Amino acid sequence: MKKVSVVVPVYNAEPFIRQCVESIASQTYPELEIILIDDGSEDKSMEICREFSSADKRIRILCQDHQGVSAARNQGLETASGEYLLFVDSDDMIHPDLAEAFVQQLEKRSADLAFCDYRKLESYKMDQARSQLFEHHDMLRWELADGAESAEWFYVKFPCVLRGIGGKMIRRNVIGTLRFDENLSKGEDTFFMYRLLDKEIHMAHLVQEWYLYRMHAASITHSLAVEKSSYYYDCYRTSRDNEYAKGQLAFAIIWERDLSSTIVNVLMKMKKAGDQEGCGFLKTQAALELKQSLFWKLDFVFKVWFVSSVFGGPLYGLLRKPYILAQKIFRKEKDEERADTGILTFHCADNYGAMLQAYGLKQYLRDMGIKAEIAAYEPPFMTGRHWWIPYMPQRNRALWQFLVSLYTWKTNLSRKQDFFRLRAKMREFRKKYLLNTWQKRIFFARQLKRLPYSYYLVGSDQIWNPDITFGLRKPYFGAFKNKRKEKVIAYGASLGGSELSSEYDQEFAGLLRYVDVISLREADAVPYVKRFCEKPLEVVLDPVFLLNQENWKQIEVLPKRSGYILLYLTEPNEELISYIKNLSQDKSLPIVELKANAGVTDKSFEVEYTAGPAEFLGLIHKADYVVTNSFHATAFSIIYQKQFVVFLHTNRGARLRNILRIHGLEDRLSQEGKNISVDTPIDWKEAERKAENAKKTSKAFLMEHVKRNI
Repeated sequence: MKKVSVVVPVYNAEPFIRQCVESIASQTYPELEIILIDDGSEDKSMEICREFSSADKRIRILCQDHQGVSAARNQGLETASGEYLLFVDSDDMIHPDLAEAFVQQLEKRSADLAFCDYRKLESYKMDQARSQLFEHHDMLRWELADGAESAEWFYVKFPCVLRGIGGKMIRRNVIGTLRFDENLSKGEDTFFMYRLLDKEIHMAHLVQEWYLYRMHAASITHSLAVEKSSYYYDCYRTSRDNEYAKGQLAFAIIWERDLSSTIVNVLMKMKKAGDQEGCGFLKTQAALELKQSLFWKLDFVFKVWFVSSVFGGPLYGLLRKPYILAQKIFRKEKDEERADTGILTFHCADNYGAMLQAYGLKQYLRDMGIKAEIAAYEPPFMTGRHWWIPYMPQRNRALWQFLVSLYTWKTNLSRKQDFFRLRAKMREFRKKYLLNTWQKRIFFARQLKRLPYSYYLVGSDQIWNPDITFGLRKPYFGAFKNKRKEKVIAYGASLGGSELSSEYDQEFAGLLRYVDVISLREADAVPYVKRFCEKPLEVVLDPVFLLNQENWKQIEVLPKRSGYILLYLTEPNEELISYIKNLSQDKSLPIVELKANAGVTDKSFEVEYTAGPAEFLGLIHKADYVVTNSFHATAFSIIYQKQFVVFLHTNRGARLRNILRIHGLEDRLSQEGKNISVDTPIDWKEAERKAENAKKTSKAFLMEHVKRNI
């Protein structure tokens, strides 16, 4: 059994050290070495530590003059004999099973670093939280990352957790000669973790709040004592420049934003303390950022806040040249990036297919030299169904919709953490790939008159399906006032079936008059639409087929595992479940179900609740087999050239049949009484050849009707 060395720096921690050491000493993992490093404490901290040391041979005490927390941790690193190092601060506490859980996962997954979520608490709440740590917990859930994804965790997914060292267990050989910077009195753990990332480490994240972080006035992170030398700020600049040199512009901008925020926050504290010398030093540091090109890539509001905060009061700040310069640069960047073509689609729906088709259409137009962007129209009738307490407009079936909302809220409540993690991944994808940072969201149709576009692309997806939009919605037909609007083009619009209910016929006919050019996603819907308009109709592919496999690989997030059958259901299907269970037994492969709600189809399935659109792509890419009744899971099975089987959706079977027919893959469709072998070889070259004409038609439609902005 491998030894774990727990490193705890101690300085004037008399009120807290007893609880901290007790939580460490009560670990269920037996091979433990506890190293307490006294950094010249002036209170009774060491008396308490010696009391523990005399009663527990696992506890060692090291002493040094007051040299700072970095020197204390470094001394612990030098003397530790364990193969794993666990870092805990002297005022915090940990779960009794933490070390054991970390070691098991590091060994099982060959990971280099393990960490858990933490809970921030005031001192008076720590006792109650400590008692809760000993309560029964269900099966532990872990997330894994390495390489590029580890960097994303550091910057985007877990920036607060991973920028501190408390509650992290790291392999000794991974740390090597890396040490904490003793020239820093704060932020030393952030830069230590950043340098550790250069080793392309493999991380394991425990989705449990098993580290209790104490908030109190004496904490280093709450101290008004800050660096008055440029070294602290130069560490930010060095990290920023390193990321920029590696081509990681987004990460470089994050460092620039953090540096600027730190300068302003420290300046405010110095102003409050009346430290004029410190204020002058910080203004010098701020002036350096105004000359930095990466600073001007930050959000406009952030830049104005920075300049006005540093260079005087609001009125004085408005008259400063840097502020005027910020306005000019922002306007120039905005004018250069402003699109002439706006896309109205379901990008705001937390649905894999909706978000990926929106990305496919936008990205293809951009690749073709067309300045297109997705209009940030996010009406409550589309976003409300994904809220914590769902909202759906109550039309004819008010009671039924109320019961559905109530059930959805109950399932959300049952998996609260999963719900919010999934929503966060959806927001992250939307922000990164779909919308521009300066765009203001529009919630109501009357606000569409503000949009700056001349050309409007409505579609793709089921924008003309009243069951999805709770009635036919005028914006998705371009039926709104906007003095800049010149042309409305429907690309791949879908009714959700071959026709609408007769109650919508008159309204549908009236709305079609606003659409200048029409293309549909399903050929079965053409006869119905022709009844109401005399305009030529084209049948085009879903936008996901406008991009090739290599394009999609650029945004996918691959899972760490392989060797599984992927299941993705958009409605229950007993025949499908029976089929996939037999397939799993025949192939001796586990079933991974991708699910965006709290219900579980079968207890024997491994369920992935928190995959975003990028993870959706990765799960399909790495799967041995895909079994689904989803259109977009089928589409990406074709794009990634996977062995797959499709079962028809009750109400949306037309589009599944259509896309399989276009690719000549009707034999992948499992129907009642028809036996299908998932191992039947697929001639992908022939499938590509058959779909080539449909792709050319789809691309030609866009190039003909959408204004070129090259």
